Amino acid sequence: MARITNAFFIAATGCSLDSTTIDYLLAEADRLIDSFVSSHGLSISPTAGQTACLAYAKSLLADRYRFDGTFDISTLGYSHKGGTEAIINQLRQEAEDILMAEASGGLGAIISRVDA
Repeated sequence: MARITNAFFIAATGCSLDSTTIDYLLAEADRLIDSFVSSHGLSISPTAGQTACLAYAKSLLADRYRFDGTFDISTLGYSHKGGTEAIINQLRQEAEDILMAEASGGLGAIISRVDA
């Protein structure tokens, strides 16, 4: 079971992909979290897992849009200035920062955005 629901992901991103595709993205986001947590020997809260899952899933969505050519400057609310790859990397780094911050004692205010 995914850390976040299709409904939450759609509400957070405005994604209009079919539910099967979203399920695949969320499952992959969960696998990325599990791999990161395992390789770093971390223990995380459900809240941190959900927050990181959203960031990873957004990165996967941006990557999918990049491959099918539908990524545009307004996708996910991030600036396109740094390019698609920079946005994808920023979102993945955000997820990993969330997990590391949680392991260090709490999420804090680490949510960031790509510079506009």
